[in-house]
Amino acid sequence: MSSPIRPDHLEEGASASVRRLLPTARQGPIDPFVFFDHFHAGAGAGFPDHPHRGFEAITLLLAGELRHTDNLGNDATLRAGEVQAFSAGRGMVHAEMVGAEQAAEGLQLWINLPRALKGIEPGYQRPARPRRVVAAGFELLLITHPEGPIRLHTPALVALLELAPGETFTPRAPEHWRGFAYVLRGRLRCHAGEAGAGEGLRLEGGNPLLSEEGAFALIALGQPHGEPILMRGPYVD
Repeated sequence: MSSPIRPDHLEEGASASVRRLLPTARQGPIDPFVFFDHFHAGAGAGFPDHPHRGFEAITLLLAGELRHTDNLGNDATLRAGEVQAFSAGRGMVHAEMVGAEQAAEGLQLWINLPRALKGIEPGYQRPARPRRVVAAGFELLLITHPEGPIRLHTPALVALLELAPGETFTPRAPEHWRGFAYVLRGRLRCHAGEAGAGEGLRLEGGNPLLSEEGAFALIALGQPHGEPILMRGPYVD
């Protein structure tokens, strides 16, 4: 079994700290996913105006509130338990800032756009709650379409998984899909190895996830584009 994916610890934006799982010197993009941060930002901190292009992004808030503004005229507040998304396409400028009264914690995932769609008009999907699915041994909060609220240009399964101790969960995804899991609590195991809180695992469609002690994790599986990925700071060309 391979080693878990371990994040870099960085300071970003205005007094925000992040654990960056993708990309690092040890782990590059996992097509179609090009970037993943677990961020913490104190009251009044966050990510002031900055540009993006060439990808789509999902932000999931775990605690606090985060205000999104952009040059498309959108202004919305993301609250704990909600998700939002944008398609940067040919280019946009946005900010995500924490309110003055409480800190915020969240996850942000970037999904590459195929080359044929790099020049599309940018767009924004307002805050919504994931769809909750409860079954024997696990609970899912589904984020992406068709069962979740967020629609992407790339077929993908993005969800929060709560796995009970001693249980197994097999994502319903085609075998050729690729991605990762990021563990928020507990320990998670799959064919690629085992990871604890703050670590990641590479995933392949159809492979089961196991946990002896229980786990809470984000899982992301998507259809690879099979195209070169050129990342230049906030741009994915």
